[in-house]
Amino acid sequence: ALDYSYYEIDSPDEFIWIAPTMAPPGEGTRFYVAGGSAEGEPGSFLVEITMDRNRLGGSYGELTAVDLPFDFKDAGAGQLSALNYSPLNPEHFYAATTEGRFFASADRGRTWEETLNFLPNGWYLYGQAIHASNTEENIVWLGGSGYSNPPVWRSTDGGVNFEPVSEGLPPTVVIDLVGNATESLLFAATEAGPFVYVAAEERWFDLSGEFAPTQRYTSVEYIREENLVRFGTYGRGIWDFQI
Repeated sequence: ALDYSYYEIDSPDEFIWIAPTMAPPGEGTRFYVAGGSAEGEPGSFLVEITMDRNRLGGSYGELTAVDLPFDFKDAGAGQLSALNYSPLNPEHFYAATTEGRFFASADRGRTWEETLNFLPNGWYLYGQAIHASNTEENIVWLGGSGYSNPPVWRSTDGGVNFEPVSEGLPPTVVIDLVGNATESLLFAATEAGPFVYVAAEERWFDLSGEFAPTQRYTSVEYIREENLVRFGTYGRGIWDFQI
């Protein structure tokens, strides 16, 4: 039988249900968790977890967790509530916090620069949605609560500045974002249903049609091999949109 390792997230003050995680390529078997501190500190750190994997032995390996240096809570930004990285340059990390603050890192989370813009807070279960472009290295999107401000924002300079890109969207919460292969289309899972941003039109359109359920949509992913978009709903199953 194989042994296994685990890491327990210690985040007593967390406000979201599932702590954001990501596993960018490079630097061996390593992934990142947003939440609390691996070392018992009273802050909000990006926790780097490394697996010392024994491929030849009878073990998956031992997990070692350390806090990266920046404390988002100590900086007055609240707690980490969303994470992502650029698929074109995995050295570039992006993070959002419970106070609607956005940060960008060019060195895999060792140091961070904060955006100058006010940005939306996230949903209490999942936080915000960050989508880093797969065609332009410096383009990144952020979605969140849009009841008193635009729910979707876009940066074209790697997260330094943002502009609202929400024409066609109702006041709602954007929970997840994903683009198609060419990023001519961007899809959003929202509390008001499924939406698509058509870049050529520079606006959002409702995808519900006649048959998709009227419900909160909690996730969306693009299946490149089949050229379809898969939405997850709250209590109404999974729905595919064939492009």
